[in-house]
Amino acid sequence: MIMETMKYSPSETIQHFKNIKALYDVDIRNCLSPIGDLYLNEGGDISFNNTETVINLDCIERFLIRKQDRIGNNTMDFTFIINNSSKELVLADFKLNTLPKSRLQSINKSRIENKILNSVNSFSLNMPVHADKYLIFRKEIVPVAVSRINRQYHNRKHNIKSNDINEFYNLFFS
Repeated sequence: MIMETMKYSPSETIQHFKNIKALYDVDIRNCLSPIGDLYLNEGGDISFNNTETVINLDCIERFLIRKQDRIGNNTMDFTFIINNSSKELVLADFKLNTLPKSRLQSINKSRIENKILNSVNSFSLNMPVHADKYLIFRKEIVPVAVSRINRQYHNRKHNIKSNDINEFYNLFFS
């Protein structure tokens, strides 16, 4: 079985960002971020310092809360565009502060699905969304996270993938 390459498209990611900016008419220029900076800001370590640009959805949501004078929606942390045979929006969320002893109680199916729904509704702009959604954990947490998510979905098929930052990076950026 040959896996289709899922390649990050920097030009399409920037264009999608411009489309979001135009739709909401907000000055969100600081919401384009190198993935390494976002990783560090979310609790990652300095060893991952890659510079590919992603769209920081939490940043945009903060601007929209102020502009629209409303309560915030939980969103995935970031998105970018891949260009396979067609363009797709990839959604990802950092879970770097999750500790193994917590038994990953913060991993909750309805919260994850709510973040995905809010992100798609607010930021997809009718762009097809990649079937898989990604949660990024510290490497030592990934096996526990996979187990927890599988239990949340009663071991049925689901599209929530747990990766560490290097696995995730290799899927799309290398």
